[in-house]
Parts: sequence; structure tokens; C-alpha cells
Amino acid sequence: MKNFVQNGANLTITAGSAISSGDFVVIGDLVGVAVTDIANGETGAISTEGVFQGTKASGASLAVGDKAYLNSTGKLTDTATSNDAVGLVVAVTSSTVDVKIFGRKVA
Repeated sequence: MKNFVQNGANLTITAGSAISSGDFVVIGDLVGVAVTDIANGETGAISTEGVFQGTKASGASLAVGDKAYLNSTGKLTDTATSNDAVGLVVAVTSSTVDVKIFGRKVA
């Protein structure tokens, strides 16, 4: 197919601020996880599909099947207000959350 660009599992983005490898990244409705460190203003890859582990926010009450929201400190929470829904919870411990991401915000 002559108009195929890529499979979309990893996308190249330009960082609006420094991003560390493993950070959840939200750009508009796009959701991914940084594959490597990306310096401010530089380009780098984010993975947009899969299950990724993040840090659970203090006081968050998450269970398998819940929407996971990314707060302003980069931690995962159950608080929807002012936070982006980045995926669905597939596992939870006292300090971590495994989240299935779909490449876009979860409605």
C-alpha cells in the first residue's frame, strides 16, 4: 500500500518539556509512554500500545478495570477532575499501577 506510513505502535513526538524514559505522555488526545529520555525541544519515541507500570498516587483507590488518570505530578490516580484518563487498570499494588494504554485518552 503506497500510502502506509508506519504501524503506529511507536510514534515520534517533539517534547514540550524534558521527558524521562517510562513517563506517561499526553499530547492533546494522544497517550503514550516515553521509550527513552527526550530533552525539551528534541524528538523522541513514545509507545502508544501495551501495558505499562506507573507510580500510584498517594490515597488513590484503583481496581482492575478502572480508568487510570494521570495527575500533574505524573502519578496515576482515580481522580478525574483536572486529570487525563490515560488507560485502564490491569493490576494494582500498594505503590504501582499497571495500565493498558490505547494510544488515546480513554472516554
